[in-house]
Amino acid sequence: NLYQLLSMASVQNQVSIIKRGEQLVTNDELSVLSWNVLANRYLQNYQVSSNPMYVHIPSTSEMLSWPTRSSLLISEMIESNADILCLQECEDSAFLQLFQPQLNNAGYDGLFQEQATSNKGEKFDIGVATFWKKNKLSLSSHCFRSRTMVTVLTQRIILPSTTQTSKQEASVSMTNEPIQRSIAILNCHLQGHPSLVTTRVKQLQNSLKEIMTNHSHHALLVVGDFNCPLQDSACSGYLAFGSVPNYQTEWGRPVPPDACEVPKHMYTQLQSAVPNDPDDFTFCTTPGGGHAARGLDQIWYSASCLDLVAMRSHFRSEEEKSNILNVTGMPCRVNPSDHVPIASVFKWKTDESLIYDLRTNNPTNPNNNSSDNSNENSSETMRNDAMSLILSCPITDEQRMAFEATLIPYASHQLTQSGDTNNSNNENNTSTSSKKGKPSKEEIDYYKNQRQQKELLLEEFSEEARQMLDAALKLRRKAEKFDLQKAKSDRKAQHEAKTKAADAI
Repeated sequence: NLYQLLSMASVQNQVSIIKRGEQLVTNDELSVLSWNVLANRYLQNYQVSSNPMYVHIPSTSEMLSWPTRSSLLISEMIESNADILCLQECEDSAFLQLFQPQLNNAGYDGLFQEQATSNKGEKFDIGVATFWKKNKLSLSSHCFRSRTMVTVLTQRIILPSTTQTSKQEASVSMTNEPIQRSIAILNCHLQGHPSLVTTRVKQLQNSLKEIMTNHSHHALLVVGDFNCPLQDSACSGYLAFGSVPNYQTEWGRPVPPDACEVPKHMYTQLQSAVPNDPDDFTFCTTPGGGHAARGLDQIWYSASCLDLVAMRSHFRSEEEKSNILNVTGMPCRVNPSDHVPIASVFKWKTDESLIYDLRTNNPTNPNNNSSDNSNENSSETMRNDAMSLILSCPITDEQRMAFEATLIPYASHQLTQSGDTNNSNNENNTSTSSKKGKPSKEEIDYYKNQRQQKELLLEEFSEEARQMLDAALKLRRKAEKFDLQKAKSDRKAQHEAKTKAADAI
């Protein structure tokens, strides 16, 4: 199912789990912590209105004291040692009077979301805030959208350089010449009403379009309070597949058709970076489990250029989780908000060919004016994406092998059958095609049989599996098209170069 795909990164990379309360690794890595801090105004208003979500909090509780609760929130943020902090439900007064000065003293710079005004002329003064370590990151650009804020942060990195010493060996030395890499942080607090499915997806789409169109960046993090479950929602489907699948459900119901019509985003290989325990909840109010929800708070990352190194557990122990769920509820002293903080650690990929400006080198970007090298990167990325979809598809290993067998090209099949992958004069290769490069009857029959086998297999699979495999096949075809276009462009460039040289003579 969709959750298998979302948690695939942790299975493949065998990432470590950092227990809540321990510092996040911050050497060469890049760590992010996201937390909906529960605006004090909301909690106080709920208390006055006797809202059942917070009826468990006594009027004498220290959780109703904003100085006490904010102190606990800030202490845990600083103790986490995260490079990037993304807060939701932050009041502008709290940002100016508490979070900004105290986090600034701890080595962070920060930015608060500028809000629009309502039709009545009232200014919305609760939004998202993003902080970053001043000695590691600097602000490159930013923008504000409906319930989201984009900050593009630049990191200076010193990489080892390779010096050639012989044809077989290379020595590595530090150059002390730093390079700059930019990461776009999309901090979200998406629309909260359960029925506003399409609105949430559009909020993501508009923000991702803004980033891809107007901001240079090498990587992307999408973090925050999504107000919908990670395991099964339109937003998760949108981020994972590029658009909302038409079989998608949310809160156990089919999503509205217009959610599936929201324009695709232009990123590939976006993956979830939170622990894959389906029993973990990220939101809870009244004890007893009646107001607990899992997966509302999420972290997504561009896996094409970042490796997931570690994830942080939502709770310090199973006992703490059980006590919150059954006895204290939230907010409480061990968790001074109705959401738990979530955190992950990333590392830039070491292969420099995978690190490029996602805005200018994205082949699906209409503003793309990059060189042909971007096509090489994109075709390779699309093939990797296609394989990821096939590997994560909810089918058996036997079915997966049978499906992959239907994708084997005719030439590779012939070499396998002949048992000789090196002899280009093998007699079995003499009839691979007819005259003028047209496919032979054997090749036509081979692909006809492959297509029939594929159709029979797909009939056995669930609708979800067919959708995922169809997406994988489309990515493979797009990759082949890019390669053909590049080959054609290369031949044209070579011909023009020869013509120019001949004219010069």
